[in-house]
Amino acid sequence: MPVNANMTLDIDVCESSDYLSFNVTDETGIYSASNSGGYGTPNFAISDAIDSRLVVTLPDTTTVTITTYPSFPDDTGLVIVTVTAAQLGVTELADGIYTITYQVDFNNSNNQTVQKTVTKAITFLAQVGCCVHKLIAKVAETDCTCESTIYKNASLSNLLLKSLCGCTDITKTTNILARLNKLCNSLNCGCN
Repeated sequence: MPVNANMTLDIDVCESSDYLSFNVTDETGIYSASNSGGYGTPNFAISDAIDSRLVVTLPDTTTVTITTYPSFPDDTGLVIVTVTAAQLGVTELADGIYTITYQVDFNNSNNQTVQKTVTKAITFLAQVGCCVHKLIAKVAETDCTCESTIYKNASLSNLLLKSLCGCTDITKTTNILARLNKLCNSLNCGCN
């Protein structure tokens, strides 16, 4: 086991469509020539880990810590840790930007604790996504023209939703999401 390591932790986060949970996988992998940040010599091995956790910051800035040890760390990418709305103290996951920090504590060769972390900002959009899909379905169900309110609402909401894909500007994401929520709430989509 090393004193310190040039590790690069990585995680993947996947939102459920029922607004009640999200899944996290450890995507760090095994050390190799093409993955110098992975687990194993010369970096820390999974057996060097003594604790791990997810620190989740909700869109309202509430922070919750969830212990993931011993499920994580995982060098296969196959272990899934499911984080539920109940664990976060809410009844459902609101749309918005979630900051998820994965922290792993390792015991080093000097018998000291070394912490490695990775943080990701993830935008959850299941509720507005539901609304947009229902608005698009209404267009297909009605005999409308391109000038109809149903068509305009569906087009605008779909455009706004697509503009959020890959958007890394937190202010823009927050503003677009607020506009989408306002539109969906005024049309009573029944998704939230």
